[in-house]
Amino acid sequence: MRLSLAARLAVSSLLVLPVILGFSAFALDRAFTDSLRKAELEALRAQLYSLLGAAEPSDQNRVLQLPEVLAEPRFNRPLSGLYGRVLNTESQVLWQSESTPPSPPVGKPAPAWQAGTEQFGELEVNGAPYFVLRFDSLWEIAGTDTLFRFEIFHSQDNLRTELASYRHLLWQWLGGLALLFVLAQLLITRWGLEPLRHLAQELKIFQQGGQKQLAGQYPPEIAPVITNLNSLLEAEQAQRKRYKNTLADLAHSLKTPLAIIRADLEQRSDHLETIDEQLTRMANIIQHQLQRATLTTTTSLREKTLLAPIFERLTGALSKVYREKGFTIELQVDKALYFPGDESDALEVFGNLLENAFKYGERLVLVEASTRDKALVIDISDDGPGVAADMKQTILARGARADSSIQGQGIGLAITTDILSSYSGQLDVTDAVHPRAKGARFRVTIPL
Repeated sequence: MRLSLAARLAVSSLLVLPVILGFSAFALDRAFTDSLRKAELEALRAQLYSLLGAAEPSDQNRVLQLPEVLAEPRFNRPLSGLYGRVLNTESQVLWQSESTPPSPPVGKPAPAWQAGTEQFGELEVNGAPYFVLRFDSLWEIAGTDTLFRFEIFHSQDNLRTELASYRHLLWQWLGGLALLFVLAQLLITRWGLEPLRHLAQELKIFQQGGQKQLAGQYPPEIAPVITNLNSLLEAEQAQRKRYKNTLADLAHSLKTPLAIIRADLEQRSDHLETIDEQLTRMANIIQHQLQRATLTTTTSLREKTLLAPIFERLTGALSKVYREKGFTIELQVDKALYFPGDESDALEVFGNLLENAFKYGERLVLVEASTRDKALVIDISDDGPGVAADMKQTILARGARADSSIQGQGIGLAITTDILSSYSGQLDVTDAVHPRAKGARFRVTIPL
């Protein structure tokens, strides 16, 4: 049988509950019994003082005399459960009350005589339990000090009846408290587990697409778990988004090589070397994009790629695609400059930027590369219409385009930004400042 967590906690508390109730019952019973014994001692002491007050020494008989009728009526009523007597040092009974039973008390031997000593204990009388209070009193009779022992006996029947009633009531209350404790434990456990039930509901809503993260209010003990779950969910959503974007990126990345192949085939069909190069590039792009889909950051920072050959290859290929425009290409790239990553990323980043320059430019594409403040700075400018001020940031978003009249998917710059972010780099869109290229300028800045 499978139990809920609340039921498990309740059962575990029940295992401890009998021990707690046992100790509580023992402590309460002991305290109540002690209080009854103390009350009994005080009551017997009061009866003892009444006998001492009523006793009168007799010089003639050298004994103590007590009245036939005492103030306490139970002393005068036979078998009332309370009786007293007076003994001399030879343990002879000099006086006893009318209530004294016929059989003498049975118990341990009487303690030694000592003036002013009080002893309280228990013994049996006719097989019934009694309390006894003894007091040794010194009296001056006929000029001589004489020792007498006063004994007060009281039946334990009333005390035991009262104690039994108390114990019965005690266990009733403890049983009721145990039941209330179990119910309270169940309620407290359900209340304590409420955040977990709320978490399960939020996860279900998340699974159904109703929310993107766990946003409920949780106790401090659970808050770190919620934070870690949100991080895990964000990572999982980002991973799914990467897979989705990779498909679009892959299609976009293959577009330019296919266009180059198509243009080359239209021009001359015997350029097998060019076709083979572009097909190889397509295969590399596919492999590179699939790797990017499964990695959170690029691992290509360990590699370096010469920039000049990259720009020469890209501008040469794009010149064939846009040959009808008759572009003039100016490359101001030092032969010693490196891109701090692998060739696939360099081709993807600068291929997208150069393709925009060729697509929107009229006749001039200018590439300038240099190092400034421990960073690689590359400017790609064209002589096209430029980018409106309100679109300079918008076009960097996936699917956004400055001119919808020209064919495209609007994801090239988003791919570029994504790749640059893995190198802690950035892409800025400004107006070109070259005298002959006053269109748009795309500036790539990568820390070295």
